[in-house]
Amino acid sequence: MTNKRRFVLMVLVALCLWAAQALASSVQWTDGFETYTVGKFPTPTWTNSGNSTAYVTNTQQDSGNNSLYLYGLIGQDWAAVAHRQFAYSPELVFEFDVRNGSENLGHGLHQVYGAVELATGPTWTSYVRGLLTFGSDGLIHGPGTGGELSGAVLGTYTAGTWYDVKIAYDVVSKSTISLSYWINGNFDGTYTEASMGHESSISYLGSES
Repeated sequence: MTNKRRFVLMVLVALCLWAAQALASSVQWTDGFETYTVGKFPTPTWTNSGNSTAYVTNTQQDSGNNSLYLYGLIGQDWAAVAHRQFAYSPELVFEFDVRNGSENLGHGLHQVYGAVELATGPTWTSYVRGLLTFGSDGLIHGPGTGGELSGAVLGTYTAGTWYDVKIAYDVVSKSTISLSYWINGNFDGTYTEASMGHESSISYLGSES
């Protein structure tokens, strides 16, 4: 995200997904947004849902030349979401770089600058498993059952700064999954969550602002 009046902006670069059992040889996909047209949404690889103000930019980057802008409407509870499909596995690792903004979010329902989630489909109406949020309280949160800012605190963040995030997803049993987090290479804990009824139908990574 960056300072942009009336919008919440999330910038993503170099997303990577791989199966956890053999990291070096089982990368499903990686995307630095280098091959897409600047100023356009990265179709057909990604699917846009929610607010349509989302596009590849070359004005903000952590590495390479491009990144993906996502920004939702402040106070209108209308996020911009980008989805990319993957092959479900009970052991997965997601890694990405992200930069968040400092806009005043107002008094809308949603109080996060950016979030990353898993979903059963490429739309905000799908069943979702939250992975991580960057809250208006200046904290990075894991998923929680009491609202967007109720999850475990993984650390603090500063607007306008790039962060490297890695998340390991593991199915522990039929009723439990675990999520492990690394922020800028530092391990921030492993947390267990109850499996949802549609767990094995998860097939999309969603990034939203």
